[in-house]
Parts: sequence; C-alpha cells; structure tokens
Amino acid sequence: KAVGKKGGANIPQGARVIKAGDKTVFPGLIDSHVHYKEWQGELYLNHGVTTALAIGSEPIEWIVAQKEGIAKNKIVGPRIFAAGPHVNSPREGERSRSARESISRLRFEVQAKNADEAKKTVRELHAQGAEIIKIFEDSTPEVIRAATEEAKKLSMPAGGHSIDVYMSGENGYTFIEHSHAIVATSIKDPKKRQELHNRRTSRRNPLPTPEFHFYAEPENFDEIVRFMVERNIHWGPTIATTWRALTPKREQHKVREVAFLKQPNLASVPSYFRANVESHFEAIEKITDPDFLKRCQVGFEKLSDFIRRFVRAGGKIHTGSDPNSVLPASGVHTELEMLVVMGLP
Repeated sequence: KAVGKKGGANIPQGARVIKAGDKTVFPGLIDSHVHYKEWQGELYLNHGVTTALAIGSEPIEWIVAQKEGIAKNKIVGPRIFAAGPHVNSPREGERSRSARESISRLRFEVQAKNADEAKKTVRELHAQGAEIIKIFEDSTPEVIRAATEEAKKLSMPAGGHSIDVYMSGENGYTFIEHSHAIVATSIKDPKKRQELHNRRTSRRNPLPTPEFHFYAEPENFDEIVRFMVERNIHWGPTIATTWRALTPKREQHKVREVAFLKQPNLASVPSYFRANVESHFEAIEKITDPDFLKRCQVGFEKLSDFIRRFVRAGGKIHTGSDPNSVLPASGVHTELEMLVVMGLP
C-alpha cells in the first residue's frame, strides 16, 4: 500500500503493527523454475519464497492436489502455479512403445506428433488445472507454434526449453528456461547447433553444460536480445544450479549448503537430495584439466555479457532455482547474488 521512511508512511487506522526493529521487510520472492516435491514446502517459506512456478513436469493430478491443499491451508507451502507434464514431439526414428507412451502421457510428458495433437494436449492440461504450458526443446516447430497459439487463447503462458528461440514464431513463447537455450540460439549454423545439442544431452559422455557455453557466438547476441525484448519473452537462466560450483565463491556456497542440510530439523530432506548437492561440488573439485576450466570461464564470461545486454535493453529475467543439485528456494538467493556479480544492479 505504501512505503516510506520511519514515521513517513500513512498507516491506516486499525492496521496491525509488527515491530521488526532493525530487520528488513521485503515482498515474497518467486521461484520461477521449481521441481516440486512434497517435502519442500517449508523450505520455500522459510527462505522467503511465497510463490513457486511448478514447471518440473510433475504429474498433473498430483501437483494440482498440492496447489489446492496449500490454497486451502491444509498443506504448508508456497502458492503454486502448475504446469503438469511437458509437451514434446517424438524424436525422429524413435520406436513407438505404446505402454511407455501411455504411462508418460499420464505422468511426466505428453507427446504431440502434429499441430492438432498439440492443441488438444494444451486444452486437456488446462481442463485438468494446468496454468502454464511447458514445451521441450525436441518439439517440432509445428508443435511449438500450435501449442503456444492454443495456450495464448486460454491466457496461459507457454515456454520452456529451447535450442532456437525464433522457432516459436512472431507470437510464440512467453518464457524461455536455462542459459543454454540462448547459447544454442546464438549458434547460426543449424548443423553445428544440433550436433552440440545432441552432445550436451547425450546419455554417454555428454558435453558438460558449462562447457557448452564456450560455443556461444556473441556476434549474434544483439539480434536475440531484440527479438526477445520486442515480444516481451521472459528468460530464466537458472545459473545457480549450473554455475555456482565454478565461481570463485564455490567454497562459500558449498560450506553454506552442506551446513544447512546438517540441521537436525531438516531430517525430512531425502538422502538422495543431500547426495546430489554434495556430489555436484565434488565433481567440479575433481576436475584438473586447465583447458576445460578455461573453456568454462570463457563460457561464463559470454553468458554474463548476454545477461548485461539483455537487461540493459529492457529484457526481463526471472529467478529460478531448478532444484536437483541446488537447494529449493536457496537457489533463488544464490542466483540473485550471482546476477549482481555478473554485473546487474
């Protein structure tokens, strides 16, 4: 309602007054890239994150139940905006496995082979309670455009992973996730782009995502910035989960996170998640190849350059923790810290 110096704000009669002393009061934070699990609710609230965009391909029935339980004060957690399973296209040459496809359709992924299937999928997800449409990078241009068009009719934001932000057309994506989407888009040669994308997502000896950034082509950054800003495409780079173990402050991040997880009242955090956090830092610490580390450093500098250009031109960045190897909600604070290091005010 109002902000002012002590004694300067107009306080309505009968307002509840909380004497906070020398503490700082700020609005609830939003985590825009959430893989929501039932044990995370209190972690979000105690980190000041009051809204979560659940775009982690959760089963639609489950995430809607969580959202409704929180809204009715039956479950402790942040306000949730839900996407449910993501939309994707079958990979070229992929064999049809009816049992697997039927299971994935019900839970984590809906495969759309053409525009009609994409539109139908969006309508079905909306009817089941989805408020966001998440699209995967292997979707065909036809499916991407149809899905975003149908989502727009239903006033739903649509976006997600991408290797070419131009692919959705003039009135397509509302948002793009991850920094590697910008890297891929900047690579002009489609063959080179696809080869590098295939290496990064390969199940055997993948190209590490930080190293992938080395191949960004900064001479194409301004064109991408113009395209995104003109269409008000928001971007969530999720830099904390990818980069925090490769920055000069990595030891501070590690000490803070490991110490936090050792608190007795966090016994509900599953052991696999603790292992994910610790192994993330340990894997980077074991790297001794100076050429690899140099390529990562160059990639980080290129990413920082794009972020500064994008924000300077009026682009909107949203913070997202993408919690798999980073703590839910805590990743938002880490990302804000990193964005300042990268040159944002």
